[in-house]
Amino acid sequence: QTLHVEAHENNLSSSDLWAEMVTEIKVENVSESNTVEVKVSKEILTTPANATNYFCWVNCFLASTMVSPTQITFGPGHMDDVNFSVHFNPQGMLGVSAIRYCAFDAANISDSACTIVHFNAVSSTDVFEDDKVFSFSNFHPNPTSLITEMNYNLLPGQKAEVLILDMLGNLVKKHQLSGENGRLSFKVTDIKAGLYFANIMIDGDLREMKRLIVSE
Repeated sequence: QTLHVEAHENNLSSSDLWAEMVTEIKVENVSESNTVEVKVSKEILTTPANATNYFCWVNCFLASTMVSPTQITFGPGHMDDVNFSVHFNPQGMLGVSAIRYCAFDAANISDSACTIVHFNAVSSTDVFEDDKVFSFSNFHPNPTSLITEMNYNLLPGQKAEVLILDMLGNLVKKHQLSGENGRLSFKVTDIKAGLYFANIMIDGDLREMKRLIVSE
């Protein structure tokens, strides 16, 4: 696995239903030896009708563009946190949008890393306080060969689970989250070394994705 991505913000909210919400996504080549040509893409998981979104990768593209025509050369250890920006406009519509953004090796599409950004268009009477928004930390330690942990906060009544998938999409672990505030801890000694993705499901919907590296 060569690439790592991380959004500056994974949850954006605005009560101005005509204002554009914007965040940048950091892209990093975590390899110590490989140079790659990096393209980026988007996948709309859910969005209200009429809302618009687009992204920039050096240049900005039309809303219909799902994969960047441009690519950037990333040498070993190279990091860029300004050129990949994502833009969403609710166009007057209330609702929550979830869009998956990925960076990938143009010569090897399976070498990719993704993150999900949620855009929340809310009414002016809604109150969004820091302690009223669900959140999930990254895994720590990561990489790990023994055990890893994740801290989380849920809203009252939410049901959540974490699905650990391998690179082929096979389910290797499944954990239910209990309580509004807590810590998920589990062993990795029973799975092979490699890269895994944790799909975080809330009330049956995919809301976030985290990367986990199991070392030997």
